[in-house]
Amino acid sequence: NAKTCAAVSHCIQTVWEKQHYPVDNDEICNICLDMVKQARDQLESNETQADLKAVFEGSCNLIPINCGST
Repeated sequence: NAKTCAAVSHCIQTVWEKQHYPVDNDEICNICLDMVKQARDQLESNETQADLKAVFEGSCNLIPINCGST
């Protein structure tokens, strides 16, 4: 890997920055994009940490997660 061969900077500049991935429009991606937008809006309006935490917790509750019983 890049860390092992000490080529992280080289890989960033020559490979990783140039990689293109298809846009993923599934429900979870849209929730995350909305969550980031809301967080940025909260930061720009100087809201408190508690308000920002509420944005993330509310958005995370929308993400369907299957936590099998143990």
